[in-house]
Amino acid sequence: MIVKGIGATTHIDKHNCMIAKEALEDAVKDINEGLYAIGVGIEHDSTIMPIGKVISGKMVKFKDGEYGIEIEQELFDEYQVFNDETGEKWYIAKSQRDVRPFADTQAEDIHNIKVSIDPVNFSKTDCENLLNFYEKECLFETEYFMRKSVIPDPEIIFTLVAGTIAAMTGKKITEHLTDDIVKLYELIKKAVLKTVKCCKQSLRPITYVIRENSSYLMELVVVTEIPDILFEALQNEKLSQIEAKIETFTNNFNIDIAKVQCLYNIEGQEWIINYVSTRDGKVIGSEKCYKKTVELARKVGTELPDGHTDDIS
Repeated sequence: MIVKGIGATTHIDKHNCMIAKEALEDAVKDINEGLYAIGVGIEHDSTIMPIGKVISGKMVKFKDGEYGIEIEQELFDEYQVFNDETGEKWYIAKSQRDVRPFADTQAEDIHNIKVSIDPVNFSKTDCENLLNFYEKECLFETEYFMRKSVIPDPEIIFTLVAGTIAAMTGKKITEHLTDDIVKLYELIKKAVLKTVKCCKQSLRPITYVIRENSSYLMELVVVTEIPDILFEALQNEKLSQIEAKIETFTNNFNIDIAKVQCLYNIEGQEWIINYVSTRDGKVIGSEKCYKKTVELARKVGTELPDGHTDDIS
């Protein structure tokens, strides 16, 4: 299904932020000519699978003299259901017009840990103090990311140097790396505790995202109001569960992985695969992920098609 709308404009938004016309022009070029396609999400929820792709865009001028991007989105028309050997269901979707991988899988040139926050979640003073703290006390690189919501849930993203997660699992560990990983844990803990104190929405769950792009993008997500749960999830014995689960997954699907998102199951105290995207633009979500995506889509007035069982081999 094709849906048209305005993706971004040069108007000043409710947070007193504005996107320059030149930035919109660059975005249009990326949408139409880039090697990656922007995924269509819902309410900036990091834990749902993409429900479509932005496949084209053009600049338009409004009557008030401001500019915007008119975008064309393709929402996925169908979801195939695949039952793996354990009986678990996976929901698979793809564009009929665009085989590019999703934009969030594009590799970054990372030489140091980077922490990213949305300034809307903090007062101006706290935000400036936080960035200074990350840079001076934790020696992290810093970055803002913006979400067009009135009050988005707090989110903090840590982007790691390639190979760090493998070291954290103990797979590639040396005495020197052991010291580095201990320091990394302490720095992340220090940054998280400082961030929690500064959040405007202190009683709302915070989404913690740990990202690393090696042979593919690994994304670890923990959603909790309790920082200690994040620290628990990042312990060696918890992280070491992930590799076997990804290996089992890849044995079931003949795909070239671009991204694996793992979500920490707080009740089960284990990491689970939430969804996977491929280099030819498919998305494969767990049953739990698909159902959450459907539920959230319905709340904002979008009906997703029911999954149907097909032979996908």
